[in-house]
Amino acid sequence: MKFSKLQKGITLALSMSMLVACNGDSDSDNDIGGGDNSWVAGEFKAKEIFANKCAVVRTGSDPYTNEVYKDRAGTLTDEKMWLRSWNHESYLWFDEVEDVDPANYSTPLAYFEVLKTFAKTSSGADKDNFHFAQDTAEYRKRTQGSASSGYGIRWQARNLDAEGRFTLPRTLYVATIEPGSPADTAGFIRGDQIIKVDGADFLNGNDVETLNAGLFPTNNGQSHDITVKDVFGAERTITVTSGSYDLSPVKATNTFVHAGKTVGYIQFDTFNISDAQDDLINKFTQFRNQNVSELVVDLRYNGGGLLALSSQLAYMIAGDVNTQNRDYYTLKYNGKWSNDETIGFYDKKIDWQNGNLTNIDLPTVGLNKVYVLSSDSTCSASEALINGLKGIDLDVVLIGGQTCGKPYGFVPTDNCSTTYFTIQFSGVNDKGFGEYSDGLIPKQNPNFQNEVRGCTVSDDLTRPLGDISEGMLSAALYHIERGSCPPIAANYAPKTSTTAKQVVGEPLKMPQDRTQQMIENNAIFTPLETTNK
Repeated sequence: MKFSKLQKGITLALSMSMLVACNGDSDSDNDIGGGDNSWVAGEFKAKEIFANKCAVVRTGSDPYTNEVYKDRAGTLTDEKMWLRSWNHESYLWFDEVEDVDPANYSTPLAYFEVLKTFAKTSSGADKDNFHFAQDTAEYRKRTQGSASSGYGIRWQARNLDAEGRFTLPRTLYVATIEPGSPADTAGFIRGDQIIKVDGADFLNGNDVETLNAGLFPTNNGQSHDITVKDVFGAERTITVTSGSYDLSPVKATNTFVHAGKTVGYIQFDTFNISDAQDDLINKFTQFRNQNVSELVVDLRYNGGGLLALSSQLAYMIAGDVNTQNRDYYTLKYNGKWSNDETIGFYDKKIDWQNGNLTNIDLPTVGLNKVYVLSSDSTCSASEALINGLKGIDLDVVLIGGQTCGKPYGFVPTDNCSTTYFTIQFSGVNDKGFGEYSDGLIPKQNPNFQNEVRGCTVSDDLTRPLGDISEGMLSAALYHIERGSCPPIAANYAPKTSTTAKQVVGEPLKMPQDRTQQMIENNAIFTPLETTNK
């Protein structure tokens, strides 16, 4: 297998800064380029003319990559014109973008919001719901440091309307907790239901400002009293203080014997952190040494991330025989930005710092079947894992809910303190299939390509993840034993959110910070720049 270069973007961050420093809207003082920044409808100058021309110039080096900033004196118009040219060159649906005068928009971010298609899919959803930007410093901090801040809780909200607003009574549960986070230290547990926040009634109360401030702290060091009811109905009040914590992609693993078979279980929550590679290698080494014959991969909360890491996991599941001379994914571009790229099943450890494959072999269990636990938060690189394995005829059994439907990706691109994410490719498996924009759906008897053999089962908040009696894992074990779905498999309904962004207003609404949605629930996998088998 050949490998030439890895995309160095490693993960995505939790929040974005909507503030772009500028010197005002007048461009005459700092205009560079001999009139090159003038807009003419339908005419697109090379993006290099405007690249790194910034209204506010950074000096020195990026503290996370040690790369010297390339910024040079420019204007807001330069920044907007770079966006226009870059997007026209690389956007997957560039011919569906209306060419509007950037002078009509006060900031590059405001202009970027309209540089996309506004078409709808056949189901009525936005064709492009994944177009966003983020402050580069925050992006670097998260991708290079694997750190976050807040409480460390992934929420599961129910009783939401189509706009994400709670209907009464409001229902909000703790779905997962980051180990070592403020929530873990304070004593929250999976399945806790929120009852009060700083004394304000969460279920039916009107004090939205207090509820938002207590549930979604905006800075570290904010302390709040949150009253919860556990799965047994007992109430308790927890004092929790927001703070920084490390993210743990692999949260639970287990190996046990069921129906005479050795079953391995792993909960994997994000492909966005390259450090997860070592955890996966360690766990799969254990699975191999324990002669695991059945495997359950829990991706119910995995919003996606690095396609390279997804490819590695697929190889560790399937092994040499199943993946030999097969492609994991092919990236389909717009025909002018890049040629289609083929991504193989990576069988080596990756040196993320230098962007290459090492000569260290990955462990593998070499199975012909895998069980994947899923939800509407199973997105992007997680869906690529399911689709990529199906592309080589591995028997993938999907247990849980319909996935979120993200067969698209991008290469995060920096310019003038902001990192931009625009859809640049779609992905297809070895059989050429990749149309699952409405998600991959578990069905006992699949009839369509986006339907996967499996069972629809609710997320069971009454049990810890990895507990053999937890609903989804229990259903997988039932299927392992009997080859069919349990008779009372429940309908899947809940929605999840993990944002740490405050929302103010009536009625109370699950936070809708755009970057947070894209990253945690709709994360789109970042590709390799050039890879060939």
